[in-house]
Amino acid sequence: MASAVINLQKEYRSALKDFLRGGGEKALKNAYMLGRQSFEQHLGVLDIVAVHHQALASLLSTSGELPANKKVVKQASDFLAECLSPFEMAQRGFQESNAGGAGERRVVSYADRDFPGCDHADRS
Repeated sequence: MASAVINLQKEYRSALKDFLRGGGEKALKNAYMLGRQSFEQHLGVLDIVAVHHQALASLLSTSGELPANKKVVKQASDFLAECLSPFEMAQRGFQESNAGGAGERRVVSYADRDFPGCDHADRS
């Protein structure tokens, strides 16, 4: 996992720099792809946030890289949000799946209450 974080650090800094220099939708797509790769490599949200802050601090502290102003920080935040969107989608899918299971359990519970002694496993 350490090598995955090191690779993410390099790619993320470069992609963030491109975006902050006016990379537009193409750079945001790169952010999304970095998020997907991170998810597939079992990196967590906190890993990405740490990489983001490290990359932004590096870019802001390197003279001539980027001006340190509110606009740059806001744009960097947008980039981070795009990178985290695959995690958001996975979490929502998980929550919906759990909610569906809870609904099925409630139906069986109601069936147990309303039809005692009935074998619910035979129902389709």
